[in-house]
Amino acid sequence: MSSLLLKSAFTSALLFAIAYVGSRWFRRKTGESTDQSSLLLLPFKVHARAFYRGIGLAGVLLSGGIVLGAILSLLNPPPQAAEQVLRRAMAEAATGGAFLSVVLLAPWSEEALFRGFLLPALAARWGERKALHGSALLFAALHLDLFRLPLLYLAAWLLGREALRERNLLSVTVAHSIWNGCNFILLWLSAGGGTA
Repeated sequence: MSSLLLKSAFTSALLFAIAYVGSRWFRRKTGESTDQSSLLLLPFKVHARAFYRGIGLAGVLLSGGIVLGAILSLLNPPPQAAEQVLRRAMAEAATGGAFLSVVLLAPWSEEALFRGFLLPALAARWGERKALHGSALLFAALHLDLFRLPLLYLAAWLLGREALRERNLLSVTVAHSIWNGCNFILLWLSAGGGTA
């Protein structure tokens, strides 16, 4: 197992633990029942409708990403820190571990923290509109990429809006996984992946 996958698994577990503990604390503080069936303030409910909504939302995100990415390319930004890590992992033949990290672990844990705990907790305090903007800005800022901050903010805002509308994390996690997967495949292809 690659060191990237181990680090990613640890980070994902830590993010999910923060979301879980934060959700329990919030429920106790607000007097909401703590014996909910969901570990988080917003649950992962598995059903076909949420899965298909996630695919549709991924299409919206990818379309917007293409347009904003084309505009961004005119500024000639430096590579993302995550891109550099992935290129290193691919050079070390750890592509499978990198794929699992980027497409499964990161979306699951990030959605648990940002949309499963933080967004509903902020919405209870500030209202949904301010919470959407606040959690989206925090999500974008924590990716540490000033050039891509507007794109990440918009994507996080759309994911948050969907999570609040559906009261479910499955659709946004599917969309986030597809988004990361498409970016991973493009990066892999640009790095010469799949060539003999």
